[in-house]
Amino acid sequence: MAAPDPDSPSVVYERLRWNTPLSPDHATLLLGALDDATGEDVLDLGCGWGELLIEAVGRVAHGQGTGVDNAEWAIERARRVAGERGFSQRTRFVLGDCSQWADASDRVLCIGASHAWGGSERALGGLVGNVRPGGRLVFGDGFWQEPPSRAATELFGEGILGLDALVTEATARGWDIL
Repeated sequence: MAAPDPDSPSVVYERLRWNTPLSPDHATLLLGALDDATGEDVLDLGCGWGELLIEAVGRVAHGQGTGVDNAEWAIERARRVAGERGFSQRTRFVLGDCSQWADASDRVLCIGASHAWGGSERALGGLVGNVRPGGRLVFGDGFWQEPPSRAATELFGEGILGLDALVTEATARGWDIL
């Protein structure tokens, strides 16, 4: 049997806890923002391999969670990890386009997945229907601290906003920023 491709996502990411640059302390802080939400269900749009969803579900006594991602290898890993940690009955992982997810939840995570909607602005608008009244969204996205170089724009696209524009867009879409 051939050795796995060292550049394949499943090999590159296997050693990482999150599919985003996030420390355990910062993850705890972000998930704490969901604690005041009503209800017990959690939705993670662009869940990667589900680490944040599993953590969020574990914080709610009878929590149930759904994670949606378009990477089959990540969904397979999420299902495996949920089973290993005893969360397979409380979580489900769906292979699909998170920007097309129609259901709403009380607690919604969307970390580093704005590209699925075509950028930050569209994601903030699209996510409105995924959060129930009284619910909370934890939205994590990149932003430009200064105007990007041409090379950076070619690499990341034009959907990333500056911080001021991101805050303005979130507020314009009706989000209260905590």
